[in-house]
Amino acid sequence: MNPIDFLKVDNGGRNAAIFFHGYGASQEDLYPLHAELLWESCDFYFPNGVHAVDLGGWTQGRSWFDVQMAELQRLMLQGKFRDFKTATPPGFETLINHVSSWLKKEVLGKYDNVILGGFSQGAMMAGHLIAKLMDEGNIIGGILFSGQLLDEKFLLDNLARVKTSKRPYVYASHGKQDPILSVSGGKELFEELQTQIMKINVKSFFAMPMPTQPLGWFKK
Repeated sequence: MNPIDFLKVDNGGRNAAIFFHGYGASQEDLYPLHAELLWESCDFYFPNGVHAVDLGGWTQGRSWFDVQMAELQRLMLQGKFRDFKTATPPGFETLINHVSSWLKKEVLGKYDNVILGGFSQGAMMAGHLIAKLMDEGNIIGGILFSGQLLDEKFLLDNLARVKTSKRPYVYASHGKQDPILSVSGGKELFEELQTQIMKINVKSFFAMPMPTQPLGWFKK
């Protein structure tokens, strides 16, 4: 699997926030968040998806895993949503292990506190990585914009292995006009983390015109 490229904002901080972009975007997509959040003593990491995506017109984006875009577009034209709960993208476990290894090498252990977040496909990545790495000890929370409950069994398997009693906070939001990813699917991820395992404190779930509207909270 390709090495992970990333952009870093080095503020000389003792805390770190890592944001994973969505399908077809790149490491530059969420980069402006560091200027919006203005967290003191916090370094920011914006990793690039491991797969290239042809966007047409000689343009390429990146992705973390295949989402079967043709099927998503077919369902969207019918006014329907895909259920990701039972979906297992090809090589997904290998991907999570690969990104976990990168986080352990590049981020975890170097900071007092770590937050994992992302948008859309990146929010799905962040949810699984929180479950996978909670026992590393310094992940204090997550920020999930327009995520979905993806591969429920794999998520539950990883959460079942958690030994730490620490409970990171997870903030989740979803744009209520999202034509591709359902609000209900985002809420399922929220509720899974909140009620199924009781290892995570989910602070709140928002269905708003834009999923990033709660940023005012995070600036505090």
